[in-house]
Amino acid sequence: MLSVTQALLSDVEATFGRMYLRYVAAQRGLFPELAAEAKATAAGVAVHDPLDVERRVLPHAARGADDLGELLDFLHARSPASGALRVHLDPRAPEAVREALQRRGASFRYAVNVLWRPLDASLATPDGASAPVDDAELDVASETYARGFEDDAPREAFLRFARTYAAMARTRFFLARNAEGVPMAAASLHLDGNIAILAGMAARPAFRGRRLQGRLIAGRLAHARREGARLAVMTAMPASRSQRNAERAGFRVAYPRVLLSCPAENR
Repeated sequence: MLSVTQALLSDVEATFGRMYLRYVAAQRGLFPELAAEAKATAAGVAVHDPLDVERRVLPHAARGADDLGELLDFLHARSPASGALRVHLDPRAPEAVREALQRRGASFRYAVNVLWRPLDASLATPDGASAPVDDAELDVASETYARGFEDDAPREAFLRFARTYAAMARTRFFLARNAEGVPMAAASLHLDGNIAILAGMAARPAFRGRRLQGRLIAGRLAHARREGARLAVMTAMPASRSQRNAERAGFRVAYPRVLLSCPAENR
């Protein structure tokens, strides 16, 4: 059982921040007209992603109002009229940061669980686990991923989102196919040193309910271990099907991450 130490929690949150920076770099390369931007400071990361209506702030090392304000003001200056920011707050956040967010009118939106598991000798790879796709299949994987969100958002936006993930440094896509070779679901894996992030997963509506997430989790864990990662992390809504699938694969809840909505007008 892993211990939730301050050092390990800090490493995990910083890894998520670096992943978002690489996402923005990939989007700027593919779709420069969208003008995605990011700012990294010693206090954390701020991401202005035009494909995401909720701009992100990850103040994983912020110690006070000035640290936090630098990240929030970066986003307000670029899109002041586009609504609230989404602030990811982990359990280590100092009281000074919490008070600064309260003064800015931040309110609770929802919470997610960060789950992790070691990639050690206990890891078994079941039959049917998915494999990473090669470059020739990246378009297929991106299309499959985007089609998993057809019911929820315009397809073109999610296709661009998926293509950005496919082009992102240190990231691999995985596909789950049926017996006829038809792509049913896709998922991504981001590698950063000893830490592997199991990022987004989406199944095409016609193929949901077939335990595809389990296949995609298993394939990504096996690949991450082969690539030298020693810790796998992912996020899931509390008590969700995704969390249950992750726990079946050996993940355990490490800590909660609170997501706050911070209005643009309270600066």
